[in-house]
Amino acid sequence: MIREINLNTDKIELDNGKELICFFIVNNICDNEYIKNLARRLLPLGRWFYFYGLQEKLWHNEFDEEDINLKPQITDDNVALTCTCHNLEDFCETIIMEYDNLGENEELCFFYDDEKEYKEVVEYVFSIRIKENWSK
Repeated sequence: MIREINLNTDKIELDNGKELICFFIVNNICDNEYIKNLARRLLPLGRWFYFYGLQEKLWHNEFDEEDINLKPQITDDNVALTCTCHNLEDFCETIIMEYDNLGENEELCFFYDDEKEYKEVVEYVFSIRIKENWSK
């Protein structure tokens, strides 16, 4: 099952007995504390992946080490990221891999704060799947 959660409008209720695989596709939320606090709630329920900001140059992988370092770093001992993806291609490949390996008791959750960019990522992911003839 796939769940979409708009961080701007949706009330986040996640304790439904499933293991969550969470992907953050966020652009406008710059409050690191907000993400940290949400992560503390999510970690006991599963694992999550973090891609921060989908500015134009990230879409085209036009960034350098300095840009990566500008991304908010979550180093809190209580918040250990499973994977922080540095470019869109890696992030999409991770989504596809997790989707293809979804267990019966697992749920894929997409957290986003910009619907347009979220939809673009999802369309990009499924265009990769179609292009490479991957099937579920």
